[in-house]
Amino acid sequence: MRSGTLRSILENPIKKTSATATRLLLAAMCIFFVQGSIAQINAVDYNFVRSSGTYSSISGTGSLVGGFMQSDDGNTPFVPLGFTFNYCGVDYTSVSGCANGVLSLNNDGASFIVTAGNISGPGFLMPMWGDNDGGNAGSPVAYYQTTGTAGNRVFTMEWKDWSVCCYSAFQMNWQVRLYEGSNTIEFDYGTFGSSQLGTIGIANSTSDYQTLPSSGSSTTNTSFNTSSLPRTEAS
Repeated sequence: MRSGTLRSILENPIKKTSATATRLLLAAMCIFFVQGSIAQINAVDYNFVRSSGTYSSISGTGSLVGGFMQSDDGNTPFVPLGFTFNYCGVDYTSVSGCANGVLSLNNDGASFIVTAGNISGPGFLMPMWGDNDGGNAGSPVAYYQTTGTAGNRVFTMEWKDWSVCCYSAFQMNWQVRLYEGSNTIEFDYGTFGSSQLGTIGIANSTSDYQTLPSSGSSTTNTSFNTSSLPRTEAS
């Protein structure tokens, strides 16, 4: 993988994607309407699309997440989105950033033991779930920001120069973006100082999830997998 990005997104199927869009997409396969409102859908019902593009850090514009996310296995809850985001039929307005590479819409933490049984609650997004460390060598820092205008805002959280527990700096870089209105979720991957295993996917319970079989896969499946993201140096 070059110094660009591997991306993933969740979105309402009403919104179309451009053929030139540089994203890896998770789009709702179907939405049920019950008495005029959207019925709850499952994480397993989302489709997956991938592509490559350019990774852009928000370190120069974002705010520090801080708190226990900057530690081993810690998390910082109630980071404000700045808008209402719907996932699997439930509205959320804040998230928890987890040192172990999870963004929780339910403001939960994430264990360093990566199994389906340790999915801690609904709205469990896994851009790089593993035994990671926000307080280890290499000065890892987490940032967040909300950009755009009402109705079209984007929330971004970035794990910058992230490390792995009990090792020297791995300098892993990735982001999660949540899109207002379309309810799109995007995973972006930048450079990795060393190859690292992690689980990539989305979940809403210990029995409702889909994960990426490998970093090169063009589809996800309902088995619980780990993926190896290779070392990628900036050009």
